[in-house]
Amino acid sequence: MSAQNYLAQPRIEDEREDFRGELDGLEQKIERLMTRMRIAVIFGSDKTAPGSVLYQTCNTRSWKSYEAVARDIARSLERLGFRHVQLMPDDMQLGDRLRRGGIHMAWLNTGGIQGYNPAAHASSMLEMLGVPYVGHDPLAATTLDNKHAFAGIQLEATSKHHRTVLALGEQCAAADRSRGFVSHNDSSNRRRNQNVYLFTGELSG
Repeated sequence: MSAQNYLAQPRIEDEREDFRGELDGLEQKIERLMTRMRIAVIFGSDKTAPGSVLYQTCNTRSWKSYEAVARDIARSLERLGFRHVQLMPDDMQLGDRLRRGGIHMAWLNTGGIQGYNPAAHASSMLEMLGVPYVGHDPLAATTLDNKHAFAGIQLEATSKHHRTVLALGEQCAAADRSRGFVSHNDSSNRRRNQNVYLFTGELSG
């Protein structure tokens, strides 16, 4: 063992001890949370149920309650040791239920109840109420649930990537283009991909 490695060994052991100490502290905190934290597992409510909405309207996605999955999540949390887990429907009473239950954190398992971009409604309400949650934020939820918007974002991201590659190509004048760049012209979509080259080599420096 070299002198440098020998000197580094105690430092590594100290770091390991620090990590073990932090891990023990984290486990103790989680155990305390299990006995105290009140968690709501939220599933999609039925808009035809009394008191779920003020007025029934359209739904831009196929509706599912996901209640069975929410029950599985709740039972799993309870098996792990969480003592205060409640199931709650995602409807106009949700804010009131969260307040009355003294909920500290929510687990989202809902696609919404009705209206436009319903997958983002529950997370939007939780953001407004200040309740932390497991699940997608409103923007991510509505983007992932809207195939047309998601496809547009993907197309724009791909276009930006191609433009970035072209800019890098101009900076790599010393690179052997015959080996480093591959033409990406597509006869089926020549207008979009015309004069696009992907750099397949390695940048030096």
